[in-house]
Amino acid sequence: MQPLTDIACWDLLRSQRLGRISVVIPPRPGTHRADTAPEIFPVNYAVGENAIAFLTAPGTKLSAALGRASFEIDGYDPETRTAWSVVAKGMLHEITDGLDDRSTALRELPLHVDAPGEHAHRMALFVNEVTGRRFTPRE
Repeated sequence: MQPLTDIACWDLLRSQRLGRISVVIPPRPGTHRADTAPEIFPVNYAVGENAIAFLTAPGTKLSAALGRASFEIDGYDPETRTAWSVVAKGMLHEITDGLDDRSTALRELPLHVDAPGEHAHRMALFVNEVTGRRFTPRE
């Protein structure tokens, strides 16, 4: 296993368009806090400056999941049997109507969605930590 530099992690994040966002959904009224668990959603995304932006449909679990979140991508080369994984952690924000410069810049990123339906909400993970690893086969 070989750790990846921050630069290599961001290069890999920029090279892909599909990843997974992981959030903890707040407990429903009348349920116990221990009933909460992380939920993971595949999303098409684009990378901005220290941020990962994506679109989501109104009314999804993500719209209620603002706060701490993780994002993950990975890849595998069958010829070399080399795999890699990148995880970004930070705060998830809705930027659909944000007036700050960062939200405005992130809304300008080209985003598309492969999933059917309307995806009118723009979200961004403001990344404060990125880590990655490359795995090579044992000889």
